[in-house]
This record gives sequence, C-alpha cells and structure tokens, in this order.
Amino acid sequence: MWDLKVPGKVKLFMWKAGNEILPTRRNLHIRKIVEDSICPICKEMEEIVMHVIWQCPAASDVWAEFNKTLQKWSLNEDDLISLWEKLVDKVGKVEMGEIASVMRCIWQRRNEFIFEGIFKSPSQVLKTAREGLFEFLSAQQKRNDRAGNKTEIRNQVWKKPRQSFVKANWDAAVDQKERKMEIGIIIRDEEGEVLVVVEGQQRYVVQPAVAESYALWKAIEVCRDLNLERVIFEGDAQVIVKAVNSKEEDRSAYGSIVEASKKLISSWKDWSVEFVYRHANEAAHTLAKEALHLDTEFVWIEEIPNCIRNITEKERTCTEGSCLYQ
Repeated sequence: MWDLKVPGKVKLFMWKAGNEILPTRRNLHIRKIVEDSICPICKEMEEIVMHVIWQCPAASDVWAEFNKTLQKWSLNEDDLISLWEKLVDKVGKVEMGEIASVMRCIWQRRNEFIFEGIFKSPSQVLKTAREGLFEFLSAQQKRNDRAGNKTEIRNQVWKKPRQSFVKANWDAAVDQKERKMEIGIIIRDEEGEVLVVVEGQQRYVVQPAVAESYALWKAIEVCRDLNLERVIFEGDAQVIVKAVNSKEEDRSAYGSIVEASKKLISSWKDWSVEFVYRHANEAAHTLAKEALHLDTEFVWIEEIPNCIRNITEKERTCTEGSCLYQ
C-alpha cells in the first residue's frame, strides 16, 4: 500500500484500516466510549472496518458504481489485507490507488453522517475521491517538473512533426465559478504552419480530468473530420495521456471519454498520443485560457488568432531544442 501514488493521508488511512485501529463503533465499544457497536448507517451489523468500507449496503452501493469488477465481488471479505491482495491480482496499480481513495472517502462519508447529519450519494463519494486523486497526481507532476532538470524542461519547446505528419496540440481550462470548461486545439504541419485552430467551451464540467479528456476527444474528432491520416496528439495532462495509452479499461469519471478516444485512435494506423511539458504546449494552453471569454466555438482554417500569433511564429522557427527567435 505504501508504494501507491496517492496522498499521504490516504496511505495513513489505509494503514490504520489494515491494522483495525480506526475509531469504529466496535473499537469505541471495547473502550467503553459508546454503548453498542452497531453500524450507525445500516443499524444491522457490528461496525468493524470492513463493514464500513466494504460490507455495509451503503458501501456496496458505492462499489457498484465504481466498476463491474468490484460490483460482482463478494461481500464476504472479513480482512482488508487479504482483500487487498486479491484486488492487486485483478486490477492495475493506478486503479488500486483510486480504490484506496474511495475507501477513505467512504469512511469520511460515515463521519459526516454521524457528526453533521450529511450523507453523500455513491456518485458524490466517487467524484470526491477521483477529483482529489487527480489534483494530487497533477501537483506531483508539477513538483517533479520543478525538481528535475529545469534547463532540460525549459528547452522542451514545441517541435515540428516528422515528414508527412501533423501535430495536434490540445489543452483545457476550468472555470469553477462559471461551472464550465474551455478547450484549445492547434494543428500544425511538418513546416510548423498552422492548419486549424479551435477554441470552445462546454458547460457543467468542473473536473480538470474530465476537461482534459474532453479536449483530447475534441482534437481527435477534428482530425477525423478532416481525414488527417498521420497525427501526433500532444498534451500536458500526463494522467490522461497515460490512460489513453493504457491497455487496461478506464473506469474513472472520465473513463467513457478515454475509452471512446482509444477506440477511434486504434482505427487509424498512424495516430498516437504523447505527453509533453507545458513549455511545449504553450499555444494550446493559451488558446484554452483565452476561450474563457467565449460563449461559443470558434474555428480558424489556415488562420492564426492574435493571442497565439507570437507563440506560433516563435515555435515555427524553433529547431531541436533551440529557438532562433526569442
């Protein structure tokens, strides 16, 4: 559990849960702090760790929405460590991190119900867990970027695609206040010339991961509609790039978009999705930010919006790792 890519608070929770030292009703009853050990939610069974996060009908409802693998899993699991070992054999490491995050959120929901009288729905629990994990992974990526060779990262400017290919850079931004997301897409040829630029927005999307996955999907749609046969899709959302390139089925909040993207990408022989640092995705990033001010979608064909004119000119004159124009 300690090697999971999850926040420290999730690891600590899992350690406490695995060692049965969480303040469950059973543990509190043993210490004579409460009168009984019955689960305060279902009011039927004794509240032990496994009951809270796995066996309770309220917990089962959450796992039923998580994915089909856990939906069919037996409730007759009495030990977290043995359950964990079985799960590791069935799902990938990334999904194990998500499972740990969901378990902690189920425990938090239990506490909120007891102390605040608030009871979150299964979808709310999953949303909280996934958003928290995405924010953590994004922050980790940024810290790793800063901790790495800054000169190397800084020199990772946008590079022209190889001969006969085009490069589609994509990015997304989220406006929490207005409850909408914005996307920026720019497609360039092997000479660095701009072919297509897209700015757009989608309402009622506030999850960064969902926004990034939608931006990639939109870029894929544009390239499909233009019948571009050789495309390199570049983005700086490493979580999404890894998800799209993974052979495992994605069952996250943005999983349906990822799976649709995988299917369409696989139908084109010379399409690929690659990760780049923000420095090499500056044009798409700027477009996404500028789209915050739009109310509809804009498309430019072989034209360049003023907001990225200087960026595209600079990147067009860049060669492998060095810029002729600063």
